[in-house]
Formats: sequence, structure tokens, C-alpha cells
Amino acid sequence: MPDTSAPDTSRGRVALVTGATGPIGRAVAAELASSGFRVVITGRNAEALAELSGELARTRGEAPMSVAADLTDEEAVTRLVETVTRELGGVDVLVNSAGGWVGARPGPFLEKSRADLRAQVENNLLLPVLLSHAVLGGMVQRGYGRIVAISSVAGLIGLAGHGAYSAAKAGLSGFVRQLAYEFGRSGVTANCLAPGPVATPNVRRLVEAGDPGLLAMLEQTPSGRLTTPEDIARAVAFLGSEAAGHINGQTIAVDGGMTAA
Repeated sequence: MPDTSAPDTSRGRVALVTGATGPIGRAVAAELASSGFRVVITGRNAEALAELSGELARTRGEAPMSVAADLTDEEAVTRLVETVTRELGGVDVLVNSAGGWVGARPGPFLEKSRADLRAQVENNLLLPVLLSHAVLGGMVQRGYGRIVAISSVAGLIGLAGHGAYSAAKAGLSGFVRQLAYEFGRSGVTANCLAPGPVATPNVRRLVEAGDPGLLAMLEQTPSGRLTTPEDIARAVAFLGSEAAGHINGQTIAVDGGMTAA
């Protein structure tokens, strides 16, 4: 059983960030790099990954390892984990930040196509499950691991127009609880972060345009503001550290109090 009283030695741990070129993934990669993790970034767009790698090299002093991969391809997932293991010794921290609306937008459930519904479930639930499956063996073998999934307040409360997206995000909460139960004695923890509406460029434009759904969520948020990618990134860095070793199986809202209101 791991020694939970040991000092935090998270510096040098290998952190794999999926969806790294999105607003949340970029912030997470930057925060983890600043916190001393050895960062690996992945996403579909090799050009965007190269741009992010150069940016982090300039601002954080070291370029992260960059691996372009389509995570809907199971063989690509296997190759990704094998590459990180071969080059860096394995994945210590997995940040499942890929997903989101993947081109779709909120809307009435019955107006969604089956393809839209499948994409929401696959990208927001199945991909984190398969990625976790790919890295857990190595984590158990080394006696250490942190899995952090980016969920949403849509997985905690009912929100108009969220349909299968809400179902997938709620599924992440059940998934991390199961991982905590099954692997907690192996030195591995798994947790979710559930952000409120995130201040991405698209969301900001919608707020400025007076989108009624977003304005209603802001009205319900005691902080009176959108969640920033940096809010999420700081929470990820903590949950990915050894200091968070006794937090396991939890879904933590990063929402300015929205779900408490």
C-alpha cells in the first residue's frame, strides 16, 4: 500500500493531456508544465500541436512531447501509449480533456440525429474509458497513477438541450467511482472535474449575443462569471499531484457555485 504521508514529488511525473489544442487542454498543458510535470500533448491536428509545443517551449522553457493521434482509432491509442512508455517510461497522469460538443450544439433531444447522439457518447465517455484502460496497467505496475476526466455541470444537473452530452458526462462520474473502488489500493486515483460554462471564444460570443441558455446559467452562478480554462487547469494540476492522493472517485464542480445555488 502506498505511503500517503510521503512528501509531494510530482515534479518529473509524465502527464498525458488529450484534446491539448482546445482551450481547456492548452491551459492544462501550460499549468502542468509550469508545475514541473513532463507533459505529453496529443490531438488530431499535428500543425496545432506543433504551434502549442513551440508556445510552451517559449513560455515554459521546455517543449512538451507531441504525438498527433485520432483517439477514435483504438490502434492509434495503443501506439500513443506505447510511444510515451518507450520514450518517457509510462503515463503517470492521464488528463482526459478531449471531447466536448465535437461540432454539435445544444438543442432539443428529438431533433438530434443518431449520428450526433453516438458522437456525443463516444467522444465524451467511451474515449476516456478506452484511454484509461490503455494506461492503467502501467500505473498499477508502477504503483502510482492519476486519472483526471473533464466532465461538466451538465453531468450533475439537468440543462436544456444537452441530451446525450449530459448522459456521457454523468457516466464519467460513475466511471471514476468504479476506478477508485477497483484500483485505490494500487496507488491510483481517478476523479472528475465538472466545469460550469467555460469562457471559450465561442461561448463568449454567445454570451455577448444574448444566448438565453448561457445567460440563465450565469444568472444562477454566484461568482457571476464564466469558468476560465485556467480555473480548470489549476484544479487538474492539484488532482494530478501526489498531494491529492487521498481524493479518489470524486466529481468536483469548478463552477463558481452554480450547482450549489
